[in-house]
Amino acid sequence: MYIDQPLQQPLQTVTAKLMDWAQNGLLILPNAVIAVLVVILGWIAARIISTIVERLVARFSPNSDVVRLLGFAAYGTLLAGGIFIALGVLHLDKTVTSLLTGVGILGLTLGFALQDVASNLMAGLLIELNHPFRLNDVIETNHSSALQRRVGFEIKVPPDVELDEALRLAHDAVSGIDSRDRRREIELFFQSIDDTGTTLLVRFWIDSADEIEYLRARSLGIQRTKSAFDHRPQHAQHT
Repeated sequence: MYIDQPLQQPLQTVTAKLMDWAQNGLLILPNAVIAVLVVILGWIAARIISTIVERLVARFSPNSDVVRLLGFAAYGTLLAGGIFIALGVLHLDKTVTSLLTGVGILGLTLGFALQDVASNLMAGLLIELNHPFRLNDVIETNHSSALQRRVGFEIKVPPDVELDEALRLAHDAVSGIDSRDRRREIELFFQSIDDTGTTLLVRFWIDSADEIEYLRARSLGIQRTKSAFDHRPQHAQHT
């Protein structure tokens, strides 16, 4: 096919460029195959190592969130390492250097910005792994110690009782419980309302983690609150 002279030069340039790309592609094809294999092997290794890490951590910590976090950290580290090696196989050294530099700068920035968060996270991980204390242990901090448990129950407020009056009666009823921690506020929340009355959630803390003391305080709180609703002053019932 005859091609005009003005079009021959651009076509020759495009053809030469395509041929050059094809040649370079053929030259880099073995390295590309090796890079893909490296990424696949890195992914497989990351899955295996993360599973091993999770099983090892699970022996020391029953917290599933900690187990998954450390397993994911191992998985991400190995997978990133496989990707960096694959880029090196493709002779993308400058890209690898730029990525490592960016990751380093990002790490330093986040490290300075999230110092408190990072320190609290590491402290939590160490506590979960070392178990310096367990359930029902007495912990002393800042020269004070306590063993506490929150008590909660729901009770139905009769329809003829004003809500403000119900809050006052419930508060007064549980405030006199001997085992209640006076340093913590009594928490009162309305949950729902229907034809039979309004559901009130009552919560307070006691200075004991013993199950019997918890049940006794909860039973006493229900009894006193119910009695306060049933035997409130007559003038409050008619207002």
